[in-house]
Amino acid sequence: MKVLLLIDNLDSGGAQNQMVLLAQGLSAMDYKVTVLSYFKGNDFFGPILRQKNIEHKLIEKKDKLGFGFILKLKNFIKKEGFKKCISFMNTPNSYLAVCRSVFGLDIEIIISHRMHTDLKNMNNLRKQLLKWVNTKADHIVCNSNHERKNWLLNQHNIEQKTQTIYNGVDFNRFKAPENFRSIQRRLLIVGSLSQFKNGLLILEAIKQLKEKATETIEFVWMGRVDKHLSDRNEYANQMFTYIKKNQLEDWISFVNPTNLIQDVYKEFDALILASKSEGLPNVVCEALSTGLPVLLSDVLDHSILVRHNSEGFLFNPDDASSLKEAILNFYELSSSSYNQFQENALTKARSLFAMSSYIESYHNLLKS
Repeated sequence: MKVLLLIDNLDSGGAQNQMVLLAQGLSAMDYKVTVLSYFKGNDFFGPILRQKNIEHKLIEKKDKLGFGFILKLKNFIKKEGFKKCISFMNTPNSYLAVCRSVFGLDIEIIISHRMHTDLKNMNNLRKQLLKWVNTKADHIVCNSNHERKNWLLNQHNIEQKTQTIYNGVDFNRFKAPENFRSIQRRLLIVGSLSQFKNGLLILEAIKQLKEKATETIEFVWMGRVDKHLSDRNEYANQMFTYIKKNQLEDWISFVNPTNLIQDVYKEFDALILASKSEGLPNVVCEALSTGLPVLLSDVLDHSILVRHNSEGFLFNPDDASSLKEAILNFYELSSSSYNQFQENALTKARSLFAMSSYIESYHNLLKS
């Protein structure tokens, strides 16, 4: 069976990672998979597809609304004879819905919501568009229970075709180190330098730690600055200004994303994620799969991923002192307690993120 997977780009994002994993899993089940994107980006995940001999097609989007791209997408689907299409994220979802509804393409579509959709604070036109897209899909996948419940609360005619599929993790790649870690006073943050990762709150917590005159903790932020997006670039610059103003250079540094992140996790005591709006954070899934505890914002499905004082600690993402206290509590753990946190993380990951379950769930939708 031929399957088209549609996403915006192959940059180093969580949705992109999950789509590439899905492409590999379906290809291993003898699906003929094509991944199609419309922004060139930095091709972070492209080499993986090429290594696995999975076709990647780039049809660049030239206009803001994407009318030209939609026409090319329609023609590509028709020419190649795709009958099953899967899209991740709102804009790709809408493009498939238009191809099916406006152009009458004989395709079945599976759309996936990968982030928390703030319907309460969304303008009505945008909200109605997203709801229209949902009505055109054969199946709607949310990668968190919170997002599925969010949609069912706001759109009552989609219950029968909406389900949660948690992210998958390749346990052959993301696995526990041979020996339990020991505390090194090093904490990792992964994600773009943007308002969506709540970076200024993290910096405020670091400032409070420094003012408390505790022993220095090394914070390393692995992520990119999206300079082509003005709001994100501005936020990143605010972060750099804050660091300089408060002389935090000895406490935090920045490194670029890497495809070898499975090795990076092994070098740190814990992961920090302070986001207030996520789907199911990919980095948390991966970190737990390597036995790395997580200091995690207490929102959405996060309390399912991490139980407070078990796989890590939860904190209030609106209160920097809450994160500061979580960090201080974390570093009060005994060696045996820290080892237990690592074991708990591995157990949680194995119960939630098995690749076999992830791929099989999409396979069942494709054959239904």
